[in-house]
Formats: sequence, C-alpha cells, structure tokens
Amino acid sequence: MFKILVLEDDLILLKTLKQVLIKSKYHVDLAHELERAGELIDNNDYDLLIFDRFINREDGLDFLVGLRAEQSFVRVLLISQKKLLVDRLMALKLADDFLAKPFVVKELLLKVTNLLSRSKCRQEERYICPYFYLNDAGLLQDLENADCFYLPKKERQILECLLIHQNQAVSYQTLIDYVWPRTDNIPQQRTLNVYVRRIRLKIGRFSGLVKTIRDYGFILDCNKEESAR
Repeated sequence: MFKILVLEDDLILLKTLKQVLIKSKYHVDLAHELERAGELIDNNDYDLLIFDRFINREDGLDFLVGLRAEQSFVRVLLISQKKLLVDRLMALKLADDFLAKPFVVKELLLKVTNLLSRSKCRQEERYICPYFYLNDAGLLQDLENADCFYLPKKERQILECLLIHQNQAVSYQTLIDYVWPRTDNIPQQRTLNVYVRRIRLKIGRFSGLVKTIRDYGFILDCNKEESAR
C-alpha cells in the first residue's frame, strides 16, 4: 500500500483529503504544521507528499529546498491558491506536479495516480548481496527461501549503505553522512549500534554478516557463507 503524507493547515480540507485518499486505498498520514511534517518524514518512507505551499504563513518552498537536499526521490504534489504561470513554474522547480485551488477530487486523484506510478518505478531499485536484497521501499528478501522482512527508514538506510560498500569497512562517519545528511542532530555511536542491533535481529540467520569493527564502524561480510551461520 502506498504511503502518502498530506500537509495542510486548513483542517477541514485536511480531513477531506484524508477521507478521499483512504477511500482510494492509500495509507495516509496528516500534518498541519511544517515541524510535524518534518518529524514524520524523518521517521517514515513516503511515496508521495501532498502539501499546501503556504502553511501558517510559512512558504512551503523553503521546506522543499531542505527536503530535496536529503530525499531527492520522494514525489511531491504542491497545491496552492497562487495560479499565475510564474508561481507554477517556481513550484515545479522543486515539486513534481502542481494543483491550483480550488480543485476537483478527480483531478487530484489523477495526479496522485500518475505520481505514484513513478514512485513505484523507484521502488524497483535494489541493493543486493549473495544472500538477500533490499529494495528502496525497505523490503528485504531472502534469496534462498523468499522470506520477506520490512525495515523502517533508518535501518533500511544503514543496511543500504553497508550493501553499497559490502565487503568493505564502513566507518561510523560514513554511515552518519549517508543516513543523516545536512542535519544538526548528529547521532552518537551508541545510537548507530542500536540500529545495527535491530538490523541483525531482522535479518535473522544472516545476522553474522554484519560485523562490528571496534572504534571504527561495521562491515557487511558477504565473502563466506560461514559468516551467515
């Protein structure tokens, strides 16, 4: 099921959008403040963001600039009462599509469907090793017995980084730069250790592949099958 975050400060419209999208079989989260939206985005993998350009008098384009620096792949549908061509062009430099207020539900759903079809293509990207693969949606699949597991966002990003650099030592700093780019909330090493411990629990019989390098970081050792036992 596709996950959508709707950011809108008009609470009546926010409730209406939720009802429409849930009826269309989407998982929907809501936010009416930019700060809350940022928290949800940090802790979830969304396929689509729908938000009003102006939230409580703050310009959503400024929010989008920061978002694109960290998550260039996420699809964004920007809605706004500003209908002039110059406003549309400015919005489309950062968003994937634009919808002017007032709008009809059919037009909204058509744009959502089109954007999610592109998001689905993104989810086919895979990070693979001889024992399992991880796709961009956080789905980890055992290549031998087809068991599947879901990894939350931060765990997925850490394992993704280890898969990219499999059989190579990956420092704590490399992981931090990959998972927490351009942020002041830099995690401590023990926080990374907690995430890696959770990853080991999720990947079960392959937990031995993820090895700790004391005072340095980790390595995903895919060279020997014995490592997975």
